[in-house]
Amino acid sequence: AGFRTHTADTSQRLAYLYTLPAKKVVSNEYQGQVLYLVCTDPESKQCFLGDEGAYKRYQQMAIQQSISEDMHKVSEKRSDPEALQMWVNSQGGG
Repeated sequence: AGFRTHTADTSQRLAYLYTLPAKKVVSNEYQGQVLYLVCTDPESKQCFLGDEGAYKRYQQMAIQQSISEDMHKVSEKRSDPEALQMWVNSQGGG
């Protein structure tokens, strides 16, 4: 869908993952654009980060695959650019 996988490889990132609702999409404004962060499970130490296009593709796939409505809608909006910056600046990939 266009989301990049990121691993919580620092204590700061892991602590942030624990603030996210599991299996929910969180939107966050960062440098004038809305980015979407999905944490499947904090124990996995992974999250997925994508832009508006990635989120729209994810929604389309979710509808096609009959994924629970609760899981593909934004569950929370945040304004925490400093926390999001640690994910944006990393390469992602696992």
